[in-house]
Amino acid sequence: MIHQITRPNDIIAVDVVAEEWATSFPDEGLLKKLVISAAKSALSTAGPARSVEVSILLTNDDEIRALNQNYRDKDMPTNVLSFAISNSSTPSHLSPAQPTDLPKLLGDVVVAYETCSKEASAQSRLMEDYLCHMIIHGTLHLLGHDHDNEEEAIIMENFERKSLTPLGITDQYINISK
Repeated sequence: MIHQITRPNDIIAVDVVAEEWATSFPDEGLLKKLVISAAKSALSTAGPARSVEVSILLTNDDEIRALNQNYRDKDMPTNVLSFAISNSSTPSHLSPAQPTDLPKLLGDVVVAYETCSKEASAQSRLMEDYLCHMIIHGTLHLLGHDHDNEEEAIIMENFERKSLTPLGITDQYINISK
């Protein structure tokens, strides 16, 4: 079920490049609405008051593995990667100037079909629900949230839960071993 989340001035661009997504979700328009709703839910929960722009790429394990290798020096696929335009550790002289009357550029979220499909199946989750969770997770990373330690992980998981609720998705952390 797709719920409309109110953030009318945000720009969420979705690009479906892997055939696996099209096979699993034959209605590309519905898939994009699902992804946009998940991103907007995360933004409504933890985002800034001003409008933002996010790019989301739905790809496969091969492409995300290459990105993971190039940017994180990890030669393996993963479920989701986030590439923030800037963060608090970026020196201000390197941050791109962004006019305040336009949406703030947050960055890119990349999701791999095969890894997500395997993980959703292993956790007995619907692929739609798992995809929303990964979009929310990636969007929260763009907003500066992380899970490098237990305290940060708890905060991020709480934002994820709050973002999943308006989408009608149950707590994704119930019965999951950490």
